[in-house]
Amino acid sequence: GTAKVMPISTVLRPWFNPQFSYLMYLGLGLTGLVYHQLFLSAVAGSFADEKKEGILSGKFRKRDAILYYFDKMLFYGIAGFFNLLLNYAVIMKIYSFPMRGARADFLLFSACFVFCLLGFGALLGLLCKNSLHAMQWLMALTYPFFVLAGFSWPHTEMPDFLVRIANYLPVTHYLGPVRSIILMGIGFERASLQHNRAMLLTLGIGAFLLSFVVFAWQLCRAEKKQKAAEKNTQTEGVQA
Repeated sequence: GTAKVMPISTVLRPWFNPQFSYLMYLGLGLTGLVYHQLFLSAVAGSFADEKKEGILSGKFRKRDAILYYFDKMLFYGIAGFFNLLLNYAVIMKIYSFPMRGARADFLLFSACFVFCLLGFGALLGLLCKNSLHAMQWLMALTYPFFVLAGFSWPHTEMPDFLVRIANYLPVTHYLGPVRSIILMGIGFERASLQHNRAMLLTLGIGAFLLSFVVFAWQLCRAEKKQKAAEKNTQTEGVQA
């Protein structure tokens, strides 16, 4: 009876994950998401702490403070890039993930991702009162990032307004494409990956410029407060 109803038997065999392994499906994305949160917290906390006794305390000359700003960005960029590569290398080695795509595509894509996170991390740290405040924001946004990234829940099943929000998140343009590079072997010949790379660069440049504007404004404000405090101290000394 079954043979007459269904004369042709079919078996679902998904590409690049024939074992139906959740580790294969989520492992690479979770690695990138954990790195995303930790790297943002490190950069944001570092810039937030500069408001106490650092370059935003008003005790440094503007030129020295600006040079220190770029030195800090360069340091975190290089350290963050190699840290990201190390994380993926360890995960792929332990769980035997195949590298089907070009390593050059993976490296370039990762560099764009780190550059984008640098701008967002610096901006978050400058806008927060201190490193604890920045950490609280990142902790609160962890689950929304996980859902909106699109690697665990497809954007096709989300409302349009959530998809628009997701398009302005760095994780959206990194986690899914990197998984495709590693597991599926696709590269920048695909228009979708070119779009993701362009979005990471656009978001990174925008966040970087905005963070520098906020940094310059806070630097000028801190310098004015420092001069006012020194003037008050001198006035009190004369009166004494």
